Amino acid sequence: MANHSLLPVHPLFKNLSGQRFGRLCVIEYAGRSGRQRISMWRCRCDCGTERDISATSLHSGTVSCGCLRLERTSEAKRTHGKTGTAEYRAWANMISRCENKNDLSFKDYGGRGIGVSRGWRCSFETFLQDMGNKPTAAHMIDRIDNDGNYEHGNCRWATRTEQNRNRRCNRLVTYKGATKCVSEWAGVVGLPRYTIEKRLDSGWSVERAMTTPKRAWNRNTRPGVAVVVREITNERAGHGDRNSMQDHRRAAGGVVASTRGALQGG
Repeated sequence: MANHSLLPVHPLFKNLSGQRFGRLCVIEYAGRSGRQRISMWRCRCDCGTERDISATSLHSGTVSCGCLRLERTSEAKRTHGKTGTAEYRAWANMISRCENKNDLSFKDYGGRGIGVSRGWRCSFETFLQDMGNKPTAAHMIDRIDNDGNYEHGNCRWATRTEQNRNRRCNRLVTYKGATKCVSEWAGVVGLPRYTIEKRLDSGWSVERAMTTPKRAWNRNTRPGVAVVVREITNERAGHGDRNSMQDHRRAAGGVVASTRGALQGG
């Protein structure tokens, strides 16, 4: 047990005695070390080794005295011979972003509660057996359910395009019994993604947004301009307006352009 009389008296100091970090169990406070006076803690690893480890290291992902890394390296070399391959790097990086708080991607994975299944976490061979080899160098591991864990049945090898379609920020639309993101539907129905999104935002039904063709804009053939021009011309003529027909056409063109854009919805 820690000697509480030796613990620093400071409002921000946290007593880690008795806490567990992976294989490490904190035994007692071991004083400060170095010029920066970093707090050190005596820890006992499950393998029996005792070491003094800084509080910073414990909070940054240190989970053993070093034996875990040696075991993984030894097991990898002994059993599958895949160390250094693209599949092995994908497996190692997957674990890191879910468990290592020092990993730059941790906030988007482990920080959101996403983890790795026990079978995959403990065995690269199980991971490789479930996932198989990468189809191409462009494929990366992807979770089908973005809020689910890395586990068999929820992961696949996917290209960057397929991953982007599966991003949390993508808008999902159900049409004809199938649910896809807008960018994927755009490729199916032959419309620009922004056109579909604009139509849906304007209150169009999914059926109408998907089936209405996108009309080509032609400045020289604008239906309805002649009607508007005639109405404006007649109205102004009745009030003694002597502006030229060209002026009337310019005025009408602005009205029709804005009206036409709103009606077409893209």
